[in-house]
Amino acid sequence: MSVQDVAKVLGVSAPRIRQLVKEKKLPEPTKFGERASLWSRADVEALRFTQDGEGVVSERTSLMPTPAGPLLRVVDDVFISNRKRWGRNHIQIHVRIFQGPVEGVNRTVVIVSELPEGGSITNWIETVANEITARYLQGNTHAVTWIQTLFKGFAGPDYEYQVQNVTMRLVNDDLPHSGVQGFLDKITTFGRTSANNSEQPAGYHDPNWHPSSIEEVHRILGQSIEWYPLEGYSLREIEHWQRTGRPREVEVDPLGLKPVVDALETMNRIPRSHPYSRAARSLCPILANIAMIKDADDGRLTGQDSAGNFLKEREDYNVAAGITQSAAKLVPYRLVGEDSALAARHSTGPLTLPWELDTGEIADLYLELRAWKDETDKYSVDHDESLHEHITTVLGWLRSPALGDELDARQDIYPLGHIRGFDIAGTWDRAYVDSVDFSVKIDPANRILRMMHEHAGDGSSQNTMRYGYDPFGNFVADTNDPTWPMFWVYWPTIPKPIPLDGQIVADGQTGDRPAFVAKNGKIVGLLPQFPAFHHSGWNFGYGGGGPGRLAADIIEAINWQEKLPRESMPWRWVDDAVCHSDKDTLSVNIADIMRRLDTETTP
Repeated sequence: MSVQDVAKVLGVSAPRIRQLVKEKKLPEPTKFGERASLWSRADVEALRFTQDGEGVVSERTSLMPTPAGPLLRVVDDVFISNRKRWGRNHIQIHVRIFQGPVEGVNRTVVIVSELPEGGSITNWIETVANEITARYLQGNTHAVTWIQTLFKGFAGPDYEYQVQNVTMRLVNDDLPHSGVQGFLDKITTFGRTSANNSEQPAGYHDPNWHPSSIEEVHRILGQSIEWYPLEGYSLREIEHWQRTGRPREVEVDPLGLKPVVDALETMNRIPRSHPYSRAARSLCPILANIAMIKDADDGRLTGQDSAGNFLKEREDYNVAAGITQSAAKLVPYRLVGEDSALAARHSTGPLTLPWELDTGEIADLYLELRAWKDETDKYSVDHDESLHEHITTVLGWLRSPALGDELDARQDIYPLGHIRGFDIAGTWDRAYVDSVDFSVKIDPANRILRMMHEHAGDGSSQNTMRYGYDPFGNFVADTNDPTWPMFWVYWPTIPKPIPLDGQIVADGQTGDRPAFVAKNGKIVGLLPQFPAFHHSGWNFGYGGGGPGRLAADIIEAINWQEKLPRESMPWRWVDDAVCHSDKDTLSVNIADIMRRLDTETTP
């Protein structure tokens, strides 16, 4: 804003603007060349609010003079707000408050920080300011400066601190007192909950965030203070700094080394009597090699995320941002002691990666691990969350493009099936449910039954639910409720032979539809839904992803059975047949598909 614009907004003359600058009520303008000088609109608006008596709670830091000496730290605390936010039961808030006289005014600076595990406070900064004012300031709002700090991206890859100067309008100056001791006699207590949160009026309104900096905070405090790195920002580290005033080492894992070592330790403990002992023993040298290659930090697996680069970037940022005191010293996790000895014991020969080994042997191991993973997940009787997590980690390391090709060559499909639920909408749906044998006794330890219970929910239908197997061996649950006719089935992904003179059929009255294979008016099987497509439904009769998914599964099922090249299949014709079928009933003759094969690409 030009000097004329500023004068108009504030209702003063242009010479008065120069006086406001000398009085440090308005910051110096930014100069553009020798003649042009412009003021920030935010600075001018902040001063206007104060003049109009609307009560800006915090001054702009850019308007504040530098104190003659350091302000006194009177509060360094972590308190817990009782308010539920975004599914969390509480919010952990680190608050540091500094106070001291500056040019005849008793300055109060409140630094509010988000603990990574405590939840974001940005969307309710007014509520947080209200609680802090009642708890620590005894309702005093005079000359308070609010600073909010958070990490850019919060828990994401970006480390940069965001430092914001928050200004808010104070609507009601009669904020409640929390009954705590006097401001300067405050004793910090970790883990307290705010008193009478629900009864506190919302006195603060219209927050505005103004970019600030660590160096600016140091200036208005008259001193440098400690800043916590993301990985070391916790109650434990805050308490340690308060007791000692020194940083403590905090272990970080930029190499992703620890999950590999943890998995190695777990596999090493599997006894020989365990049914998957052979798989565990086969994994140990593979995991040991991966751990040693990572620990070598030679670029084979780490690239730009090396430990050295990680720590250097953090240190460079601290220097650039003006951080002179880090409240935690980050050190990388490395193979030392027992971990190093364990890896060395299992590592044999040259350090090789899984995709450099025999693909056939890795495929066998991969399939065995997948079965083991199923036996440890939350649906299994022997649920072991930690072991399940380690197996999942190992599977991720074994998977490679070459392994995928090997599994495809074996025509291996995983998972074997997945739970799908459907409204009973038409003739084909009812015919399928009628074919199920619900008199079979179901073992409560049945893994698929446990999955079915979770997907079917805990509604009233559970009281009438019946379970059984269809003629093809698939597990089925039926609500058996005329007010809510619905069934669930462990829908197969492993294909079974289908009659080439049959039809792909479905009812189309509502929602996602089950698709069946029929012949002579009778259901003879379920069209497999391949894992790559099972997250989308089989809607048809209109455009969109649903018809395309159904068309792709029809083609995959025929390819699987007939061993045909995929490029020989009439993709467009099948897609059109699904998309433009009758909206109430789908019926696609498999023979019509076979007649339209591309003979030039068919063996």
